[in-house]
Parts: sequence; C-alpha cells; structure tokens
Amino acid sequence: MSKSPKVTVLMPVYNGEKYLREAIDSILSQTFTDFEFLIINDGSTDRSVEIIESYLDSRTRLVHNEKNIKLIATLNRGIELARGEYIARMDCDDISLPDRLAKQVAFMGTHPEIGVCGTWAKVIDENGNVNRSIKALTGKSIKRLCWRPSPFIHPTIMARTSLLKENRYSEGYPHAEDYELWLRLSQRTTFYNLDKFLLLYRVHDSSITKAKRELQLANSYRAFNEHIGIEIGYTGFLDLISVETKMNPLKRAYYLWIVSRSTGFDFVLFIMDNLIYFRLWLRGIFSGGFHGLGIL
Repeated sequence: MSKSPKVTVLMPVYNGEKYLREAIDSILSQTFTDFEFLIINDGSTDRSVEIIESYLDSRTRLVHNEKNIKLIATLNRGIELARGEYIARMDCDDISLPDRLAKQVAFMGTHPEIGVCGTWAKVIDENGNVNRSIKALTGKSIKRLCWRPSPFIHPTIMARTSLLKENRYSEGYPHAEDYELWLRLSQRTTFYNLDKFLLLYRVHDSSITKAKRELQLANSYRAFNEHIGIEIGYTGFLDLISVETKMNPLKRAYYLWIVSRSTGFDFVLFIMDNLIYFRLWLRGIFSGGFHGLGIL
C-alpha cells in the first residue's frame, strides 16, 4: 500500500458484524484501486474484528480505539490518521457501488474548487431490498439550500483531507455532527453532489437515523441557530425545513428571507419555495392536515 494513497476510505466500526462483510467487499472491489481502507474498531464486542482480520488485502488498515469513544471522536481520529489526498466516508452497514470512488475522484480532480462531493443513494432494508431512492441536492441548489438538513447523504461524501483536518466534526452535536459541519464548511468551500446512485444506504431498526431521530432534530436545530443566526423556536424550525406544514406562509416567507441573507438563497427559488409551501398549507387546512415533505 502506498504511503500516500489518493484516497483514504474511512469506516468506523462498532459491533457491525451483521453487514460488515458486504461493506468491506464493496470497497475492496472498487474499480479505483489507489486507496487505503482505514477501518477504526471502536471497542466492538462482537465478531467485527475477527471479520476484518480475515481480509488479507494490503490496502486494509485496522486501527483499534482503546475503548469505545463513540462515532464523532472516532471520525476525528480517522481524519487525523488519514494519509490520502481525499477522505471518503463509509459506514459498516452500507454498500458502495463498484465505480463510486472512481467517479468521485475524477470529479474532484477536475474541479479544484469543490471541497466536498456527495452522491445520490438508494435505500435498502435489512435484506438488501431497495425500497426508495434519495436524490440529494444538485447544482447551485446545494449552496442555497445547505441550511436544510442535510445537503449530503453523509456516507456518500468525499472531501479534501486538508479541509477536514482544519475543520473537524464537533462533539457537541451528536447525531447531527455532519449537518453542523456542512453549515460551517458552506462558508469556506463549494459543495457538489453527483447525480448518480453510487451507494446503497441501509436503514434498519438499529440505524442512527431511526433510533435517535429526536436528538438528531434537536441538535440540527441548535446548529441552525448558531450558524444561520436566527432563533425561530423548535416547532418553527421543524416547519421551516418541511417536517410539517403548520407555519403561516407569510411568517415562513419572512424567516426564509432572513435565511437568504446569510446563505445566498436565490430570490426566484425563494418565491417558488413559498408557492409550493402555500399550496401544501392550503391543502392541509382543507384536508385536515398534511404531514410534510420530509427530510433526510
């Protein structure tokens, strides 16, 4: 393995034995081969380490935390240890499609202004069945709408290592650490999402998104207030990011106007967004309630 690989694939593991082989196989079978696969064992008590050590591929680099230090601290340790020009995130229950790294490296190499590049993903269940797709924001929309959780599907991202070494994840925002980081980085670099499905994103009963949803939203709200600079109340925040359609459209338009001043939210998109919301709001009034657009 090169001491200076092009990519460090960073994958934290804590008791991930159930889907771990699928995740590892998906990285080791990538068409792009100039990478180190940095796997950090965060104090697993199941067969995770045994599974990892069964692979003899020289690109695999297993590091052990002395004790379970949780995801955010493990990610930051991985950023510190990374030797690649780029860091690609990977979760131990997801599957990267074979040309994921190749497409992201090629794009980052020809677009030096891009600091973080994500992709689209297809959601799979415990058995690997695809049940829906997630199309992350693309084009200029990602800059203007980065205040909505979340501009990226976190395990799809590839970022410049130098950028992440200077801007680590904050441990003060558990389960929303990625959203808080994107809000910070949006003022420092340019974002992009490839409009290609390059990851199978697994959602199951023990996944963070499902088990820690309330904490995730609460910490997203804290990050929003800190970086956007307006306080609208928790319920108002949920309405603004389209979890539910209860906020008065005029009040919502006022809040979006304030948001636009710090994020560059385009005026035409501002009007279109509010027209769509207004129609949903009216529909909710006459139908007895509308459950919203949903967020990642």
